[in-house]
Amino acid sequence: MGGSTNPISFASFTPTRVGTYNVKIYSNYAGDNDIYNDTIYTSFTVFAGVDTFNITNLSTSGFTINWSAIAAATSYNLDVATDPTFTSILTGYNNLQVIGTSQIVSGLTSGATYYYRVRTTNACGTSNNSHTDSATTLTLSTPLTLTAYLQGLYQGGSTMINAPFSAIGVGSSSVADTITIELHSSTSPFALVSTTVGTVGTNGVGNISLPATASGGTYYIVLKHRNSISVWSSTAITFNNSSNSYNFSNLASKAYGDNLVDLGSGVFGLYSGDINQDGSVDFNDYPSLDLASSAGVLGYDLNDLNGDASVDFNDYPVLDANSSLGVITINP
Repeated sequence: MGGSTNPISFASFTPTRVGTYNVKIYSNYAGDNDIYNDTIYTSFTVFAGVDTFNITNLSTSGFTINWSAIAAATSYNLDVATDPTFTSILTGYNNLQVIGTSQIVSGLTSGATYYYRVRTTNACGTSNNSHTDSATTLTLSTPLTLTAYLQGLYQGGSTMINAPFSAIGVGSSSVADTITIELHSSTSPFALVSTTVGTVGTNGVGNISLPATASGGTYYIVLKHRNSISVWSSTAITFNNSSNSYNFSNLASKAYGDNLVDLGSGVFGLYSGDINQDGSVDFNDYPSLDLASSAGVLGYDLNDLNGDASVDFNDYPVLDANSSLGVITINP
């Protein structure tokens, strides 16, 4: 007697719940002048799709997708796309078979959002798509829009002189000067976390690219300038990877200890005159200014407090005023 195997379709069967279904199949056939009857018992399992995801190892170029195991699943099929409708599925991640409950996704663009979904598979077939979830890779930097004015360079009307351009005629005429931004831990002893050099425009605005690792963290912002008193933000700031801003110019209280000078018309700025950068405007800042002034130093110089490309008598008034006030750096 010969034998053959034929698939049986359950196309009209719609399971109402997850679980194992037992199947009894009756068959009869004729052969060798006899009629044979047979009964076959089998089962199949209807399983749930993936419904919970967790992202780990998030970086600028990838992440790991994790999900809970589904009973009776033998593998999973993963799609990753750049759009929520999955019209642009990434090469290598179109119906990718995954043995296990996690998959590394790599080679991605920084600061971009990716969408993913998973199907569960076993011998009985493949489940429907899971819900669509998404993850955004870290940016190569954490953006910060900073607003601040420097007393010595301030000319009124929310405008500063372009010190480097005025002195040496190179660079952008819209840049007031170079600044340094430090991030410090939000808890004592307020350890230094990162240092970034940038510029502030003549309009008081600086667009700074902080390290990508700053995103998600909470830090004090410390603003430093080559001949100004450093200031700390009044509180620690929580950063994200898309948009961050801090304004040191609209209220004295934006600096820790209200440590800003009133420039008039509701504008505040950093005190100038800390030439030796010891955190205090005092008699120790005069010797450097005296020497440079007597030598008639011209150009972009540390002692040129008003940014007019000449170290002379015009740089003394701001130093005299702030020295008499005993201006110092104030920090937590």
